[in-house]
Amino acid sequence: MFGIRRGIRRLFEPDAPRDGLCGGEPALLELLDRPMLEREARAADVAAGRIGARDRPRRLLEAARVWRELARRTGDASALGRAAAAARASARTAVSGRGSTHGEALCEQARIAVLAAEMFAGPERLKAANEAADRALPAPEARALAARLRAIEAAASDPSLPARDAAAAFEPALRALAGRGRSGAWAAAGLRCERAGVLIEAGARTGEAAPLEDALEDLDRACKALDGAYHPISCARVHELEALALIGLGRIEGEAGPVLEGLDALALALDLIGPDHSPMDFARLEHARARAFMALGEIEQNEDEFDRALAALGRALKALRRGSGLALRAAAAEDRIACLVLRAQTRGDGLALDEAEAALRGELSSLRPSADPTGWAVVQLGLARLYLARAAWTGRDRGEGARAGAALAAALDVFTEEGRPDLAAAASERLAELRAATAARAP
Repeated sequence: MFGIRRGIRRLFEPDAPRDGLCGGEPALLELLDRPMLEREARAADVAAGRIGARDRPRRLLEAARVWRELARRTGDASALGRAAAAARASARTAVSGRGSTHGEALCEQARIAVLAAEMFAGPERLKAANEAADRALPAPEARALAARLRAIEAAASDPSLPARDAAAAFEPALRALAGRGRSGAWAAAGLRCERAGVLIEAGARTGEAAPLEDALEDLDRACKALDGAYHPISCARVHELEALALIGLGRIEGEAGPVLEGLDALALALDLIGPDHSPMDFARLEHARARAFMALGEIEQNEDEFDRALAALGRALKALRRGSGLALRAAAAEDRIACLVLRAQTRGDGLALDEAEAALRGELSSLRPSADPTGWAVVQLGLARLYLARAAWTGRDRGEGARAGAALAAALDVFTEEGRPDLAAAASERLAELRAATAARAP
Protein backbone atom coordinates (compact mmCIF):
# COMPACT_ATOMS: atom_id res chain seq x y z
CA MET A 1 0.00 0.00 0.00
CA PHE A 2 2.74 2.46 1.02
CA GLY A 3 4.75 1.53 -2.07
CA ILE A 4 1.77 2.35 -4.31
CA ARG A 5 1.32 5.71 -2.59
CA ARG A 6 5.01 6.56 -3.00
CA GLY A 7 4.79 5.67 -6.71
CA ILE A 8 1.74 7.89 -7.24
CA ARG A 9 3.42 10.73 -5.35
CA ARG A 10 6.55 10.46 -7.53
CA LEU A 11 4.42 10.75 -10.69
CA PHE A 12 3.15 14.16 -9.60
CA GLU A 13 6.42 15.55 -8.28
CA PRO A 14 7.47 18.50 -10.49
CA ASP A 15 11.09 17.40 -10.79
CA ALA A 16 10.39 13.72 -11.41
CA PRO A 17 11.92 12.35 -14.66
CA ARG A 18 9.26 11.87 -17.31
CA ASP A 19 9.17 10.55 -20.84
CA GLY A 20 6.52 13.02 -22.00
CA LEU A 21 2.76 13.11 -22.09
CA CYS A 22 2.08 11.12 -25.26
CA GLY A 23 4.14 7.99 -24.66
CA GLY A 24 5.30 7.83 -28.28
CA GLU A 25 1.77 8.01 -29.74
CA PRO A 26 1.93 10.52 -32.65
CA ALA A 27 -1.85 11.11 -32.76
CA LEU A 28 -1.82 12.50 -29.22
CA LEU A 29 0.60 15.25 -30.23
CA GLU A 30 -2.32 17.06 -31.87
CA LEU A 31 -3.79 17.84 -28.44
CA LEU A 32 -0.65 19.68 -27.29
CA ASP A 33 -0.30 23.41 -27.86
CA ARG A 34 3.03 24.86 -28.94
CA PRO A 35 4.61 25.28 -25.44
CA MET A 36 3.52 21.78 -24.43
CA LEU A 37 4.86 20.37 -27.70
CA GLU A 38 8.23 22.00 -27.04
CA ARG A 39 8.35 20.37 -23.60
CA GLU A 40 7.33 17.05 -25.15
CA ALA A 41 10.23 17.29 -27.61
CA ARG A 42 12.74 17.95 -24.83
CA ALA A 43 11.29 15.10 -22.77
CA ALA A 44 11.65 12.75 -25.75
CA ASP A 45 15.31 13.74 -26.05
CA VAL A 46 15.85 13.01 -22.34
CA ALA A 47 14.17 9.62 -22.68
CA ALA A 48 16.32 8.71 -25.70
CA GLY A 49 19.54 9.79 -24.00
CA ARG A 50 18.94 8.25 -20.60
CA ILE A 51 21.60 5.75 -19.53
CA GLY A 52 20.19 2.24 -19.65
CA ALA A 53 17.23 3.25 -21.82
CA ARG A 54 15.58 0.25 -23.41
CA ASP A 55 15.23 0.13 -27.16
CA ARG A 56 17.19 3.33 -27.81
CA PRO A 57 16.50 3.31 -31.60
CA ARG A 58 12.75 3.39 -30.90
CA ARG A 59 13.15 6.25 -28.40
CA LEU A 60 15.23 8.21 -30.91
CA LEU A 61 12.57 7.63 -33.57
CA GLU A 62 9.88 8.96 -31.23
CA ALA A 63 12.01 12.03 -30.53
CA ALA A 64 12.45 12.64 -34.26
CA ARG A 65 8.68 12.55 -34.78
CA VAL A 66 8.02 15.08 -32.02
CA TRP A 67 10.71 17.47 -33.26
CA ARG A 68 9.38 17.14 -36.83
CA GLU A 69 5.88 18.03 -35.68
CA LEU A 70 7.23 21.03 -33.78
CA ALA A 71 9.10 22.19 -36.89
CA ARG A 72 6.02 21.68 -39.06
CA ARG A 73 3.86 23.78 -36.76
CA THR A 74 6.33 26.59 -36.10
CA GLY A 75 8.56 26.71 -39.19
CA ASP A 76 11.61 26.47 -36.91
CA ALA A 77 14.64 25.27 -38.88
CA SER A 78 16.53 24.31 -35.71
CA ALA A 79 13.71 21.96 -34.66
CA LEU A 80 13.84 20.40 -38.11
CA GLY A 81 17.59 19.89 -37.70
CA ARG A 82 17.09 18.17 -34.35
CA ALA A 83 14.46 15.90 -35.91
CA ALA A 84 16.87 14.95 -38.70
CA ALA A 85 19.68 14.22 -36.20
CA ALA A 86 17.43 11.97 -34.09
CA ALA A 87 16.18 10.08 -37.17
CA ARG A 88 19.75 9.50 -38.40
CA ALA A 89 20.80 8.26 -34.95
CA SER A 90 17.79 5.91 -34.83
CA ALA A 91 18.64 4.37 -38.21
CA ARG A 92 22.32 4.09 -37.28
CA THR A 93 21.73 2.37 -33.92
CA ALA A 94 19.06 -0.07 -35.11
CA VAL A 95 20.52 -3.58 -34.93
CA SER A 96 22.39 -4.41 -38.16
CA GLY A 97 19.96 -2.36 -40.21
CA ARG A 98 17.21 -4.94 -39.65
CA GLY A 99 13.80 -4.79 -38.07
CA SER A 100 10.85 -2.45 -38.30
CA THR A 101 12.57 0.39 -36.41
CA HIS A 102 15.31 0.70 -39.02
CA GLY A 103 12.79 0.89 -41.85
CA GLU A 104 10.63 3.36 -39.95
CA ALA A 105 13.69 5.52 -39.23
CA LEU A 106 14.55 5.65 -42.93
CA CYS A 107 10.97 6.66 -43.72
CA GLU A 108 11.15 9.31 -40.98
CA GLN A 109 14.32 10.71 -42.55
CA ALA A 110 12.46 10.93 -45.85
CA ARG A 111 9.48 12.67 -44.22
CA ILE A 112 11.79 15.22 -42.61
CA ALA A 113 13.48 15.88 -45.95
CA VAL A 114 10.08 16.31 -47.66
CA LEU A 115 9.00 18.74 -44.94
CA ALA A 116 12.20 20.75 -45.44
CA ALA A 117 11.54 20.90 -49.19
CA GLU A 118 7.97 22.12 -48.59
CA MET A 119 8.86 24.63 -45.87
CA PHE A 120 11.92 26.24 -47.44
CA ALA A 121 11.79 25.21 -51.14
CA GLY A 122 15.00 25.07 -53.16
CA PRO A 123 16.30 22.36 -55.54
CA GLU A 124 18.95 21.10 -53.10
CA ARG A 125 16.29 20.28 -50.49
CA LEU A 126 14.18 18.54 -53.11
CA LYS A 127 17.21 16.48 -54.15
CA ALA A 128 17.88 15.51 -50.51
CA ALA A 129 14.23 14.47 -50.10
CA ASN A 130 14.39 12.27 -53.21
CA GLU A 131 17.57 10.60 -51.98
CA ALA A 132 16.02 9.92 -48.56
CA ALA A 133 12.89 8.43 -50.15
CA ASP A 134 15.06 6.19 -52.35
CA ARG A 135 16.89 4.86 -49.27
CA ALA A 136 13.54 4.09 -47.61
CA LEU A 137 12.19 2.07 -50.56
CA PRO A 138 10.54 -0.44 -50.93
CA ALA A 139 8.51 0.46 -47.81
CA PRO A 140 4.88 1.32 -48.77
CA GLU A 141 5.12 4.64 -46.91
CA ALA A 142 8.18 5.57 -48.99
CA ARG A 143 6.19 5.04 -52.18
CA ALA A 144 3.63 7.56 -50.93
CA LEU A 145 6.44 9.99 -50.13
CA ALA A 146 7.84 9.52 -53.63
CA ALA A 147 4.43 10.45 -55.08
CA ARG A 148 4.39 13.63 -53.00
CA LEU A 149 7.87 14.50 -54.24
CA ARG A 150 6.79 14.04 -57.84
CA ALA A 151 3.94 16.47 -57.16
CA ILE A 152 6.32 19.03 -55.61
CA GLU A 153 8.63 18.74 -58.63
CA ALA A 154 5.70 19.12 -60.98
CA ALA A 155 4.47 22.22 -59.17
CA ALA A 156 7.96 23.75 -59.44
CA SER A 157 8.68 22.96 -63.10
CA ASP A 158 5.12 22.43 -64.41
CA PRO A 159 5.61 19.27 -66.48
CA SER A 160 2.75 16.93 -67.26
CA LEU A 161 2.08 14.71 -64.24
CA PRO A 162 -0.64 12.04 -64.52
CA ALA A 163 -2.66 12.71 -61.37
CA ARG A 164 -4.17 9.24 -61.18
CA ASP A 165 -0.74 7.57 -61.41
CA ALA A 166 0.53 9.68 -58.51
CA ALA A 167 -2.59 8.93 -56.48
CA ALA A 168 -2.23 5.18 -57.10
CA ALA A 169 1.21 5.24 -55.44
CA PHE A 170 -0.53 5.76 -52.09
CA GLU A 171 -2.53 2.54 -52.27
CA PRO A 172 0.17 0.13 -50.93
CA ALA A 173 0.64 2.30 -47.83
CA LEU A 174 -3.11 2.54 -47.26
CA ARG A 175 -3.48 -1.23 -47.54
CA ALA A 176 -0.61 -1.71 -45.07
CA LEU A 177 -2.44 0.45 -42.51
CA ALA A 178 -5.74 -1.41 -42.81
CA GLY A 179 -6.68 -3.37 -39.72
CA ARG A 180 -4.33 -1.53 -37.35
CA GLY A 181 -7.08 -0.06 -35.20
CA ARG A 182 -7.34 3.59 -34.25
CA SER A 183 -3.69 4.44 -34.86
CA GLY A 184 -3.90 2.90 -38.33
CA ALA A 185 -7.09 4.81 -39.12
CA TRP A 186 -5.46 8.09 -38.03
CA ALA A 187 -2.37 7.42 -40.15
CA ALA A 188 -4.52 6.41 -43.14
CA ALA A 189 -6.50 9.65 -42.85
CA GLY A 190 -3.20 11.54 -42.99
CA LEU A 191 -2.16 9.66 -46.13
CA ARG A 192 -5.52 10.40 -47.75
CA CYS A 193 -4.94 14.08 -47.02
CA GLU A 194 -1.51 13.89 -48.65
CA ARG A 195 -2.99 12.18 -51.70
CA ALA A 196 -5.74 14.80 -51.87
CA GLY A 197 -3.05 17.48 -51.84
CA VAL A 198 -1.34 15.83 -54.82
CA LEU A 199 -4.64 15.72 -56.73
CA ILE A 200 -5.47 19.34 -55.90
CA GLU A 201 -2.06 20.50 -57.15
CA ALA A 202 -2.60 18.52 -60.35
CA GLY A 203 -6.02 20.10 -60.85
CA ALA A 204 -4.61 23.58 -60.29
CA ARG A 205 -1.86 22.95 -62.89
CA THR A 206 -4.02 21.46 -65.60
CA GLY A 207 -7.28 23.33 -64.96
CA GLU A 208 -9.20 20.02 -64.90
CA ALA A 209 -12.05 19.33 -62.49
CA ALA A 210 -11.63 15.52 -62.30
CA PRO A 211 -8.59 15.49 -59.93
CA LEU A 212 -10.36 17.96 -57.63
CA GLU A 213 -13.46 15.78 -57.50
CA ASP A 214 -11.30 12.71 -56.72
CA ALA A 215 -9.65 14.68 -53.92
CA LEU A 216 -13.04 15.53 -52.40
CA GLU A 217 -13.95 11.83 -52.33
CA ASP A 218 -10.69 11.00 -50.51
CA LEU A 219 -11.24 13.80 -48.03
CA ASP A 220 -14.75 12.58 -47.27
CA ARG A 221 -13.32 9.18 -46.29
CA ALA A 222 -10.59 10.81 -44.20
CA CYS A 223 -13.14 12.96 -42.36
CA LYS A 224 -15.13 9.90 -41.28
CA ALA A 225 -12.05 8.46 -39.53
CA LEU A 226 -11.32 11.57 -37.47
CA ASP A 227 -12.83 13.35 -34.47
CA GLY A 228 -12.17 17.07 -34.07
CA ALA A 229 -12.10 16.74 -30.28
CA TYR A 230 -9.12 14.35 -30.43
CA HIS A 231 -7.58 15.19 -33.83
CA PRO A 232 -7.99 18.98 -34.22
CA ILE A 233 -5.04 19.48 -36.57
CA SER A 234 -5.90 16.54 -38.83
CA CYS A 235 -9.55 17.62 -39.02
CA ALA A 236 -8.49 21.19 -39.80
CA ARG A 237 -6.25 19.85 -42.57
CA VAL A 238 -9.17 17.90 -44.08
CA HIS A 239 -11.34 21.05 -44.08
CA GLU A 240 -8.49 23.11 -45.55
CA LEU A 241 -7.94 20.70 -48.44
CA GLU A 242 -11.67 20.46 -49.02
CA ALA A 243 -11.75 24.24 -49.28
CA LEU A 244 -8.83 24.31 -51.73
CA ALA A 245 -10.55 21.73 -53.94
CA LEU A 246 -13.83 23.69 -53.89
CA ILE A 247 -12.07 26.98 -54.60
CA GLY A 248 -10.29 25.33 -57.51
CA LEU A 249 -13.61 24.10 -58.89
CA GLY A 250 -15.07 27.59 -58.52
CA ARG A 251 -12.19 29.09 -60.49
CA ILE A 252 -12.51 26.48 -63.25
CA GLU A 253 -16.28 26.92 -63.51
CA GLY A 254 -16.22 30.68 -62.96
CA GLU A 255 -18.90 30.36 -60.28
CA ALA A 256 -19.06 31.76 -56.76
CA GLY A 257 -21.00 28.84 -55.21
CA PRO A 258 -18.09 26.39 -54.71
CA VAL A 259 -15.85 29.21 -53.46
CA LEU A 260 -18.43 30.13 -50.80
CA GLU A 261 -18.59 26.47 -49.75
CA GLY A 262 -14.81 26.53 -49.49
CA LEU A 263 -14.97 29.54 -47.19
CA ASP A 264 -17.40 27.65 -44.95
CA ALA A 265 -14.94 24.75 -44.78
CA LEU A 266 -12.10 27.11 -43.84
CA ALA A 267 -14.24 28.60 -41.08
CA LEU A 268 -14.67 25.09 -39.63
CA ALA A 269 -10.91 24.58 -39.75
CA LEU A 270 -10.17 27.89 -38.02
CA ASP A 271 -12.59 26.93 -35.24
CA LEU A 272 -10.31 23.98 -34.45
CA ILE A 273 -6.87 25.62 -34.26
CA GLY A 274 -5.44 29.07 -33.60
CA PRO A 275 -2.11 30.86 -33.93
CA ASP A 276 -0.96 29.73 -30.48
CA HIS A 277 -1.66 26.07 -31.18
CA SER A 278 -0.03 25.90 -34.61
CA PRO A 279 1.21 29.15 -36.21
CA MET A 280 2.01 27.51 -39.56
CA ASP A 281 -1.36 25.78 -39.87
CA PHE A 282 -3.16 28.98 -38.87
CA ALA A 283 -1.18 31.02 -41.43
CA ARG A 284 -1.85 28.48 -44.17
CA LEU A 285 -5.59 28.57 -43.41
CA GLU A 286 -5.70 32.37 -43.51
CA HIS A 287 -3.71 32.30 -46.76
CA ALA A 288 -6.24 29.89 -48.26
CA ARG A 289 -9.04 32.12 -47.01
CA ALA A 290 -7.45 35.11 -48.71
CA ARG A 291 -7.22 33.22 -51.99
CA ALA A 292 -10.90 32.38 -51.72
CA PHE A 293 -11.79 36.05 -51.22
CA MET A 294 -9.56 36.98 -54.16
CA ALA A 295 -11.32 34.41 -56.34
CA LEU A 296 -14.69 35.88 -55.33
CA GLY A 297 -13.42 39.37 -56.05
CA GLU A 298 -12.36 38.37 -59.56
CA ILE A 299 -15.57 36.44 -60.26
CA GLU A 300 -17.90 39.15 -58.91
CA GLN A 301 -15.64 42.18 -59.59
CA ASN A 302 -16.23 43.21 -55.98
CA GLU A 303 -13.67 45.46 -54.30
CA ASP A 304 -14.87 44.47 -50.80
CA GLU A 305 -13.70 40.88 -51.33
CA PHE A 306 -10.16 42.11 -51.96
CA ASP A 307 -10.31 44.08 -48.69
CA ARG A 308 -11.26 40.87 -46.86
CA ALA A 309 -8.41 39.05 -48.61
CA LEU A 310 -5.91 41.69 -47.49
CA ALA A 311 -7.11 41.36 -43.89
CA ALA A 312 -6.68 37.57 -44.01
CA LEU A 313 -3.21 37.90 -45.55
CA GLY A 314 -2.28 40.36 -42.80
CA ARG A 315 -3.17 37.76 -40.17
CA ALA A 316 -1.20 35.08 -42.05
CA LEU A 317 1.90 37.25 -42.35
CA LYS A 318 1.67 38.21 -38.67
CA ALA A 319 1.75 34.53 -37.72
CA LEU A 320 4.77 34.05 -40.02
CA ARG A 321 6.66 37.19 -38.98
CA ARG A 322 9.63 35.20 -37.60
CA GLY A 323 10.03 32.91 -40.62
CA SER A 324 11.91 34.96 -43.20
CA GLY A 325 12.99 31.94 -45.27
CA LEU A 326 9.64 30.14 -45.35
CA ALA A 327 8.10 29.42 -48.74
CA LEU A 328 4.64 30.06 -47.27
CA ARG A 329 5.66 33.55 -46.16
CA ALA A 330 6.95 34.39 -49.64
CA ALA A 331 3.73 33.06 -51.21
CA ALA A 332 1.55 35.07 -48.81
CA ALA A 333 3.59 38.22 -49.46
CA GLU A 334 3.30 37.72 -53.23
CA ASP A 335 -0.47 37.19 -52.98
CA ARG A 336 -0.81 40.34 -50.87
CA ILE A 337 0.86 42.32 -53.62
CA ALA A 338 -1.30 40.68 -56.29
CA CYS A 339 -4.37 41.49 -54.20
CA LEU A 340 -3.39 45.18 -53.98
CA VAL A 341 -3.01 45.32 -57.76
CA LEU A 342 -6.27 43.46 -58.42
CA ARG A 343 -8.17 45.75 -56.05
CA ALA A 344 -6.76 48.78 -57.84
CA GLN A 345 -7.68 47.33 -61.25
CA THR A 346 -11.19 46.54 -60.01
CA ARG A 347 -11.68 50.11 -58.85
CA GLY A 348 -10.32 51.26 -62.19
CA ASP A 349 -8.87 54.63 -61.17
CA GLY A 350 -5.43 56.12 -60.83
CA LEU A 351 -5.91 56.88 -57.13
CA ALA A 352 -6.25 53.16 -56.33
CA LEU A 353 -3.03 52.45 -58.22
CA ASP A 354 -1.28 55.24 -56.31
CA GLU A 355 -2.49 53.79 -53.00
CA ALA A 356 -1.22 50.34 -53.95
CA GLU A 357 2.18 51.76 -54.95
CA ALA A 358 2.44 53.70 -51.68
CA ALA A 359 1.68 50.52 -49.71
CA LEU A 360 4.34 48.56 -51.60
CA ARG A 361 6.96 51.27 -51.23
CA GLY A 362 6.21 51.47 -47.52
CA GLU A 363 6.69 47.73 -47.23
CA LEU A 364 9.90 47.91 -49.27
CA SER A 365 11.35 50.60 -46.99
CA SER A 366 10.69 48.44 -43.92
CA LEU A 367 12.61 45.48 -45.36
CA ARG A 368 16.36 44.91 -45.17
CA PRO A 369 17.58 43.08 -48.29
CA SER A 370 20.39 41.44 -46.32
CA ALA A 371 17.99 40.09 -43.68
CA ASP A 372 15.15 39.00 -45.99
CA PRO A 373 16.34 39.01 -49.61
CA THR A 374 13.46 36.86 -50.86
CA GLY A 375 10.84 39.13 -49.27
CA TRP A 376 12.54 42.19 -50.78
CA ALA A 377 12.55 40.59 -54.23
CA VAL A 378 8.89 39.58 -53.94
CA VAL A 379 7.99 43.25 -53.38
CA GLN A 380 10.03 44.14 -56.48
CA LEU A 381 7.90 41.66 -58.45
CA GLY A 382 4.80 43.40 -57.15
CA LEU A 383 6.07 46.85 -58.08
CA ALA A 384 6.79 45.63 -61.62
CA ARG A 385 3.27 44.30 -61.90
CA LEU A 386 1.90 47.60 -60.62
CA TYR A 387 3.92 49.67 -63.11
CA LEU A 388 2.63 47.56 -65.99
CA ALA A 389 -0.95 47.81 -64.69
CA ARG A 390 -0.65 51.62 -64.63
CA ALA A 391 0.70 51.69 -68.19
CA ALA A 392 -2.15 49.47 -69.36
CA TRP A 393 -4.75 51.64 -67.57
CA THR A 394 -3.48 54.94 -68.98
CA GLY A 395 -2.68 53.50 -72.40
CA ARG A 396 0.72 55.24 -72.34
CA ASP A 397 4.16 54.27 -71.13
CA ARG A 398 5.63 57.13 -69.13
CA GLY A 399 8.67 55.22 -68.02
CA GLU A 400 6.69 52.43 -66.30
CA GLY A 401 8.15 49.82 -68.65
CA ALA A 402 11.73 50.76 -67.79
CA ARG A 403 10.98 50.79 -64.04
CA ALA A 404 9.24 47.42 -64.33
CA GLY A 405 12.21 45.97 -66.21
CA ALA A 406 14.66 47.19 -63.54
CA ALA A 407 12.51 45.74 -60.75
CA LEU A 408 12.17 42.38 -62.50
CA ALA A 409 15.90 42.17 -63.23
CA ALA A 410 16.72 42.88 -59.56
CA ALA A 411 14.19 40.29 -58.38
CA LEU A 412 15.56 37.70 -60.83
CA ASP A 413 19.11 38.17 -59.53
CA VAL A 414 18.00 37.69 -55.92
CA PHE A 415 15.83 34.64 -56.60
CA THR A 416 18.70 33.02 -58.51
CA GLU A 417 21.18 33.71 -55.70
CA GLU A 418 18.75 32.46 -53.05
CA GLY A 419 18.06 29.20 -54.88
CA ARG A 420 14.36 29.86 -55.59
CA PRO A 421 13.86 28.52 -59.14
CA ASP A 422 10.07 28.81 -58.91
CA LEU A 423 10.13 32.55 -58.24
CA ALA A 424 13.10 33.05 -60.60
CA ALA A 425 11.10 31.41 -63.41
CA ALA A 426 8.16 33.78 -62.77
CA ALA A 427 10.43 36.84 -62.83
CA SER A 428 12.23 35.62 -65.96
CA GLU A 429 8.96 34.96 -67.78
CA ARG A 430 7.59 38.42 -66.99
CA LEU A 431 10.88 40.04 -67.99
CA ALA A 432 10.86 38.21 -71.34
CA GLU A 433 7.25 39.29 -71.97
CA LEU A 434 8.11 42.89 -71.16
CA ARG A 435 11.13 42.89 -73.50
CA ALA A 436 9.05 41.34 -76.30
CA ALA A 437 6.36 43.97 -75.86
CA THR A 438 8.95 46.77 -75.85
CA ALA A 439 10.55 45.41 -79.03
CA ALA A 440 7.15 45.20 -80.74
CA ARG A 441 6.46 48.88 -79.98
CA ALA A 442 9.86 50.02 -81.25
CA PRO A 443 9.82 51.75 -84.69
